[in-house]
Amino acid sequence: MAGRVGHAGRGPPHFGGTYVKHLFIASVLVAVCLTTGCSTGIKVTKVNDDKPKAGNPWNLGMTTFKVTITRQVIKCMPELEGKMDVMATPEIVLDRAQRYVLKSDGWWATSDIGSELSPSGISTALNAQSADATAAVLTNVVGTAANLALRGAAAGPGGSTKNRCKDDVAQKVDALYGATPLKDQVEAATATVEQTSAALLLAVQKSKYDKTLRPKVVASLQDQENARKALAKLEQTYVAALAGTTDVQTLRWPEHSTELHTAQALAPSHALYDKWVTSHLVSTDDFNKRFSVHLALSDSTTGNVWIKPTLSTDVDTKTGVPVRMAKTAQLMACFNGTCDEQETALANIKKAKERVSELEAKPATAKEIKDAKDYLALLQSQFRQNVAQVFSVLQLGQFYIVPVAGNNFRSQQAVIKMDANGLPSSIQVVEKSAAAQVLSGAALEVSEKLASLPAKLRAAELDKTNVQVNQSRADATLAGVGFANDTAAIQAQVARANAQNDLSTALSRTDNQGETASLLSQAELWNAKAELAQAQARGGQATATASMVAQTQFLNAQDSLRVALAGSAVSDRTSLLLAQTALVKAQAAHANALVARRTAEAEAAAP
Repeated sequence: MAGRVGHAGRGPPHFGGTYVKHLFIASVLVAVCLTTGCSTGIKVTKVNDDKPKAGNPWNLGMTTFKVTITRQVIKCMPELEGKMDVMATPEIVLDRAQRYVLKSDGWWATSDIGSELSPSGISTALNAQSADATAAVLTNVVGTAANLALRGAAAGPGGSTKNRCKDDVAQKVDALYGATPLKDQVEAATATVEQTSAALLLAVQKSKYDKTLRPKVVASLQDQENARKALAKLEQTYVAALAGTTDVQTLRWPEHSTELHTAQALAPSHALYDKWVTSHLVSTDDFNKRFSVHLALSDSTTGNVWIKPTLSTDVDTKTGVPVRMAKTAQLMACFNGTCDEQETALANIKKAKERVSELEAKPATAKEIKDAKDYLALLQSQFRQNVAQVFSVLQLGQFYIVPVAGNNFRSQQAVIKMDANGLPSSIQVVEKSAAAQVLSGAALEVSEKLASLPAKLRAAELDKTNVQVNQSRADATLAGVGFANDTAAIQAQVARANAQNDLSTALSRTDNQGETASLLSQAELWNAKAELAQAQARGGQATATASMVAQTQFLNAQDSLRVALAGSAVSDRTSLLLAQTALVKAQAAHANALVARRTAEAEAAAP
């Protein structure tokens, strides 16, 4: 399908951000450059294949999610019990179903049409950074499935005493969650290292005034070294136990903008089944069913009930250039089959309860009542509540066609620049007043759209939009401002500061104890890592020791999980966040111990 939009002359250059995630303001601005007053027009053609096209690309983005599914086995008898966490981080990629070509059919050259693309191929541009309406890292945890018991198919009489895990897995589970959990042992050993380090520093200070006390410094050094070795051994055991009982699956979903739910369940690998369980006690089907999850995008913003979204895919480009605004929706993780099957599961549980009540109210045999109660217990044990998190999703949003504006503006021109790879890399556009006017309209439209959002999201999003508009008006003459030279260290500091601000905001507004516990756990992890960094800096360490490097690599891998406790009945001791925190604190104790040791050795060597 194709259509025409107007085009015009020259104005002060504006440069847009290359990595914007939401494109509605940028899209409207580009459209202004292409639609204002001129006798000639631009032909808009939708791209439906990968053949070369003549003209400048105008590509819309879609929201996909990097999904991390964490599975843990936390108990091996009398039944195998597990835990699942789902985390999703939104990313913006090219929507291959929404690609267009803009081509001049008048005396203007094609190169006079301005459009800016990011490296991913998404059209961006024009002195405006669109608000990132995706949820912050703190709220990316879609949810946690409560402890799930896997009933062994071959249990039979006395089956409850059988260990349903492989021997090595059972040993790790017992070490992690037994009578004396490894986490408690690591924390106790960490405290011992801290105490021996403090005692060592005290002995050093005393020996400065009484040289006869130097033997105590040597003894304190040995005590500290013994404590450090004991802690290091426990850390290695702890890390190995966590690795042996935890499985992490990472994927990206959806792959296409028209995909609203996973076609098949995201199941654990057969290798994990072979690694964890005793096959004759837990069937493959039962294991897969209980450790699988479905994903879906829902048109709802509250509750965990799936409502199928309505997609707007037909775009009429006869009168203008298409733009699309993101829509607030829920990403759901569903554990009872597909996301629309939860209501069926709840209905079956209700019927089973009614059946038990009916049998108890009338003459029935003890066996009939027991069978009915057993069936109800089975249904209840298999049921796990759907969990969901709110995100802004581009492909669910409404399309807008920016129409021809006529000859209201004159002397406007859009000029595209190509980089060495032949990709459009920058744009020079036009008329400050025109941009401000369209931005004002966009802000008004956004305000109206936000009226239907939850109050918490609405206030935050509206603030972001207003800031954008004001900044765009004030900075309309700025051009060529790039951030490519920002160092990784600065970016990391900014990211951490933003995350801490998000934490403070989230803590101030949450009334959910589980969510609060999750946020506080993450805050504790940040604080522990900050203490570790400070301790390493005090020790003048460019890098950690070999042991610490290995532990740090494990922690960095686990960082991607960001699992939380919200809505979970799982004991805190099974939380990977708390496990990470304990290990980071242990590393900090190691670093501080090295500082104390160097101080003591220097004092002992002094004349």
